[in-house]
Amino acid sequence: AYENYRKPGRFLDLVYHENARALLHEANIYRIRYSSAETHLSIQLMNSGNIQPDVPGGAMEPGFADYLQNQILTFGNDEEKEKHGLFLKRNKEKFAGLDETSGMPVAMEGLNIINEMECKIKCSSSKVKYVGNTSDLLYRSKQRNPNPKGLRLKKVSEISKERRISRFNIMLNCRLLALPPL
Repeated sequence: AYENYRKPGRFLDLVYHENARALLHEANIYRIRYSSAETHLSIQLMNSGNIQPDVPGGAMEPGFADYLQNQILTFGNDEEKEKHGLFLKRNKEKFAGLDETSGMPVAMEGLNIINEMECKIKCSSSKVKYVGNTSDLLYRSKQRNPNPKGLRLKKVSEISKERRISRFNIMLNCRLLALPPL
């Protein structure tokens, strides 16, 4: 289906090769051509293992590359940046005396970010497909208030732990004594 979609001048061979390499990873890549007019079949080895073509990183169609560079990756002027703040109003009220740049470290304190979301972009249609079983996680760990009785509680928990261990050992010894001799 992919080969039928290709028309002369529409795709670059290097892009085709890079796309095939992305799908097949380390496997050998073959291009098979059949011409019914000449009853000719040709099989061409596209790469041999570790030899990789000199393709620019992120090989893609020229039209999509222009779109990506001009529409997605370019930043607007400073006025447009000011319109879209990073924080929501309800969250900014907590840091009212701070501007956005100085409030950032304070707001990020205790925040855990795990970036594992994967997505694939279809260059010809600019559609984004999210890879299944991947996700981003953003959470704030609970901040515990310092407990002045903390040392006392720690000592109590150690005593409780020792009691549980002692009861377990007694129960284990009783069960071992109840077993029939070998």
